[in-house]
Amino acid sequence: FFEQQLLQRQIEAVILFGDCRPIHATARRIALKHNIAVFVFEEGYVRPNFVTLERFGVNNHSLLPRDPDFYLQNVPVPQQHEQELGYSFHMILLWGFLYYTTAIALQPFFRQYRHHRPLQLSEGKVWLRSFGRKLYYRHKEKGVLAHLTGPLSKSFYLVPLQVYNDSQILTHSNFKTVKAFIKYVAQSFAAHAPSHTHLVFKHHPMDRGYHDYHQLISKLGKQFGIAGRLHYIHDQHLPSLLTHAIGTIVVNSTVGFSSLYHNTPVKACGMAVYDIKGLTYQGSLHTFWHAAPDFQINRRLFTRFRNYMILTTQLNGSFYKRFKTPHGRYHISYNKNLPEGLKVHPSAIIEKPCTPPPATIDP
Repeated sequence: FFEQQLLQRQIEAVILFGDCRPIHATARRIALKHNIAVFVFEEGYVRPNFVTLERFGVNNHSLLPRDPDFYLQNVPVPQQHEQELGYSFHMILLWGFLYYTTAIALQPFFRQYRHHRPLQLSEGKVWLRSFGRKLYYRHKEKGVLAHLTGPLSKSFYLVPLQVYNDSQILTHSNFKTVKAFIKYVAQSFAAHAPSHTHLVFKHHPMDRGYHDYHQLISKLGKQFGIAGRLHYIHDQHLPSLLTHAIGTIVVNSTVGFSSLYHNTPVKACGMAVYDIKGLTYQGSLHTFWHAAPDFQINRRLFTRFRNYMILTTQLNGSFYKRFKTPHGRYHISYNKNLPEGLKVHPSAIIEKPCTPPPATIDP
């Protein structure tokens, strides 16, 4: 049906939000088969002030060059305009509530529609459970951040967990579940990490209502003999954790890129757009435990890669919150500074510099 519509209506471009959900993956494959342009929006590679827009695909489907020499030998890209969005999580919750409430209410009128997540009233219980757990762990974990950034500073490895159904894990890694990743990291830590170090798993805030890994992590601590060195935390200040960690272990979360920003070594266990020689540790996880303290991130490469990535794949803004500009209130603003002589990859989202006010997009 979709292929027939593309051809009959002479569609010139297909626009998606994410490219790994089954319906999106099929649409992307069919469109590319007929040489129809595909544009994919996604949450920002650089958080929290950007969203992603790429041609062909995002994350591991991205055509961003992975060769460090492409950036080191290219014309340097200046730092791009970046307007601060401020706190936006409350807007994510608001729009999520409105979206699911409307979808559930109208479900009887669209019986053939299939959502990628359950559209049931039980989802409301998940949100209530998430709020309850937030309050519970806020009380339980008082003093945890001070302990990690004080006595345990540079004595722990941080493992930011991803949402249980994140397509980044399901599609762009060899792990079938977050639980499998937790076990893999804990087992490697027990066997190979220095005996004085600690391992800290941080729960993803958007997964709080769906899963709680306390029992699993406690079980693994006892099983591998590291109960006193294994920690499970929730809503602690992420930049502080990254700054005080020895290293960061991710599947392919964008937190890994934030860790590089804070000059903390990263081991990506899945396929990540920033997993480039000179940026991330390229050896095995088993050797990362001892190698992390001496691993040097190539800061010149990081700056060039970050600025180029923002120029060619990122848009300053948010899907959920508007920000003020001299020209009005917008969700997304396009204001790029393209240097002369810059070599760009074929799928780059760029326009020639212009003197009028920047173009804006208000979805």
